[in-house]
Amino acid sequence: MTCCSAANLPPDCLNLGQGYMNFAPPRWITVAAEEALNIVGPNHYSHPRGRPRLRNAIKHFYGSQFNRDLNTDSEIIVTSGANEGKYFLASFGH
Repeated sequence: MTCCSAANLPPDCLNLGQGYMNFAPPRWITVAAEEALNIVGPNHYSHPRGRPRLRNAIKHFYGSQFNRDLNTDSEIIVTSGANEGKYFLASFGH
C-alpha cells in the first residue's frame, strides 16, 4: 500500500480511501451531503431493473440508434455493477 499512501499523492489531493482524515470536510461538501440526504426520492431502494427515468433516457438514446422502439420493461435493465449484470443474465436471460 505504500504506492497509495498519502505521502505519495500530489499535495492538492485528499486521500479518503483509508479513512485517515483528521480534519472536518469543507463546508460545501457537508452542505451538498445534507441537501442530497433531504431529497426523499433518490434515498430509497431503486427499482430492481433500474430507475424508470434512467431506463427511459436509455430507451430514447438507443431507440434512435437501433431505429426501433425499445421496451423499458423487457429490453432494458440497469444494474449496479458487472457482477449483478452477469448474475441477472445467468438467472433470467433468454
